[in-house]
Amino acid sequence: MYGLLLPVGQVASTFFAWSKILGSYERVLGAILYRLIFTVLFVMCFYWIPETPYQSYTKHGSVEAAEILQRLRSSDAENIQIELNLLRSVAGNDLDTQREATLKEIITTPQYRKHFLCVVVTFSLLMGRGFSNVLAFSDKILLEAGISQDVVTPTSMGAFFLSALASAGAIIAMRKYDCRTLMIVSDIFIVLSHALMTASIQTSKQIPGMSWGAFAALYLFMAAFGVITTATFALLGVLCVDRTRSLCLLIGGAGFWFLAWFVGFISPYLAVWIQGYAFLIWMGTTVLSMVHFSLFVPMTKGKTENEIQTFFRK
Repeated sequence: MYGLLLPVGQVASTFFAWSKILGSYERVLGAILYRLIFTVLFVMCFYWIPETPYQSYTKHGSVEAAEILQRLRSSDAENIQIELNLLRSVAGNDLDTQREATLKEIITTPQYRKHFLCVVVTFSLLMGRGFSNVLAFSDKILLEAGISQDVVTPTSMGAFFLSALASAGAIIAMRKYDCRTLMIVSDIFIVLSHALMTASIQTSKQIPGMSWGAFAALYLFMAAFGVITTATFALLGVLCVDRTRSLCLLIGGAGFWFLAWFVGFISPYLAVWIQGYAFLIWMGTTVLSMVHFSLFVPMTKGKTENEIQTFFRK
């Protein structure tokens, strides 16, 4: 759900920030207004967010765990019992295996360490593709590439709306394709978008028609990023086990927000130092992401938790 709400927020924040709405260009203020709305809604709905079946089983026993499984799976009693038996086999009788793992345990346990690094790098690199740069400065980028000032903001909103549609489409695509496959293919398109944007910015003055390349690059980037966002959030939870999931996602989330800030912070300086070639930096981090997915992220579709974790035991 978060993966879908993020691109929807891009459209809303750009709309609120449009000078014809607020009277001045304030995209950051628009983003804050949007996020404030959903923060309040999240707090209001937090009471109804259930524990995971594993947490419920280890804290309260099989009865409450069965109730949560019924809410999440809508399965018949036989399937619920099969999953409860699996929870018992995972939790065991040793109380030490039922609590959440500490950071020291994760670092010193080879299997946990591998999937911890996999989650943190995957989560952090989500923003390393240059998204904060595109979100905050898309109008400026399009202007530099020769797009008319009258249409840059509507163009940005259209691209962000396309990202929301692509994110919704990714939810459907994940029924058939593995998340890792979707992310690698989307990264290929992001690399192409960075290359096209660089060419457009550098040649628009000599070749006016190249301004349309920036238009296409923005739409290509946002569509691919919408797929990657949804696939990333779907993938993160299944890469971990219950004992390590909360800590992995907590530290991975910190990396995610640090990269979000860093990309937005460094982008204006890169625009001064290397001008239109700044997008090549984000192209490089996108290539690193593709290498990471290819070598260190397992296929997860149709696999059990034990089969996924076997990848990290090697």
